[in-house]
Amino acid sequence: MIPSHRRTEALFSLVVVVLVLGFGAWYVLKPSAANFSKTVDISGVAFPDGSRGWVVGDNEDTDVGFIFATTNGGGSWHQQLSTPALDPSSVAFINAKDGWVVGDGNYSGNAAIFATTNGGAGWRQQDPGTKAQLATVTFANTEDGWAAGDETIVATTDGGASWKAEHLTTTGSIDAMACANARDAWAVGENGLGILATTNGGTTWKEQYPLPIGWTLGGVACLDARDVRAVGTDEHGTGVTLATTDGGVTWRLRYSIPHALDLYGVAFADPTHGWVVGDNGIYATTDGGATWKVQYRDSQSLSLCGVAVAGTTHGWAVGNLADGNGNFEGSTILTTADGGMSWR
Repeated sequence: MIPSHRRTEALFSLVVVVLVLGFGAWYVLKPSAANFSKTVDISGVAFPDGSRGWVVGDNEDTDVGFIFATTNGGGSWHQQLSTPALDPSSVAFINAKDGWVVGDGNYSGNAAIFATTNGGAGWRQQDPGTKAQLATVTFANTEDGWAAGDETIVATTDGGASWKAEHLTTTGSIDAMACANARDAWAVGENGLGILATTNGGTTWKEQYPLPIGWTLGGVACLDARDVRAVGTDEHGTGVTLATTDGGVTWRLRYSIPHALDLYGVAFADPTHGWVVGDNGIYATTDGGATWKVQYRDSQSLSLCGVAVAGTTHGWAVGNLADGNGNFEGSTILTTADGGMSWR
């Protein structure tokens, strides 16, 4: 366990955004809070409720990984961990105390997993059971979870005290996972990987939906063992959504998001209210994904990699900013407390 006295407490600034839903108007304000460096690259977000949340990422200049936390819905943030032993890709919390962060070990290049059972007051490094770099993590409860990356899925049934690799019959890089319970889980990705699913806790994984060449799925979310959504991009760079309401026996492909490019994250609060994020903004649905409305679109300066929601009112999206030439300009966190009527 990394002792709390060795952790640096530091507030960082947010890019504050206000949205008038229905008009698609965003007002970007940059508060004077000081030290959210332009070299910080946020890669993941988790909010188990409307108040407590975490973001993870690394410093592009120093290759030092970080974990930041908030207890007031994103109004202020403090750093819980800063370490060169972790380049984080994904974070998962199932409640306000139990969470996991996965990625690679920066200089080692191997997999890395850190876990907490006290809301981040202390983080303990776990043996990942693989050397493959990990891109995503999901947990069903305090004991049962999965992490995945390049042609690899590892699983735990003891909260991460031990991780074991699971057998896969397909190749490709896994970019996102979601689970409904300790038995039913899904994985999506790229490089020939279709939608993978297990219904027996990971004993076997089967491909439910093969992807055409050149397609990538960057996000997946499930409401239960039957209702699952995935988002990504086709071979032409157009955003796509897929949905199933029978656990994956059948999947429906839709090009229903206007002007969407690469899509990387999806979250649903209930069967009708959902959000997706990607290279050019945020989109929302109130009819289960049959139609989507653009809440914000910016094809040049904003690329959002993750979204989390707590009910139909509270939401957060994270990603990166770029200048007019596509050069990295730092990260951003967007948040709403009224279902998207306004953002701050």
